[in-house]
Amino acid sequence: MTTEKSLPGLLTPEAALHRLADDLAARFTGVFARETVDRYVFESYTALRRTAKVTTHLPALTSRFATERLT
Repeated sequence: MTTEKSLPGLLTPEAALHRLADDLAARFTGVFARETVDRYVFESYTALRRTAKVTTHLPALTSRFATERLT
């Protein structure tokens, strides 16, 4: 049983990923170009999504993973 119909806003993580990219771009200003930060965030999400059994906390995990990669 899925809750997809009851939580439609959580099914598309693009908004959360763009906010994450905004935060990381500000944090890494002068170190990485915005395009690089965007790429790292979306690549990190894609990599984690491929093997995720549960996707509830995937945006938070993406934040950690992308931050580690950029650091």
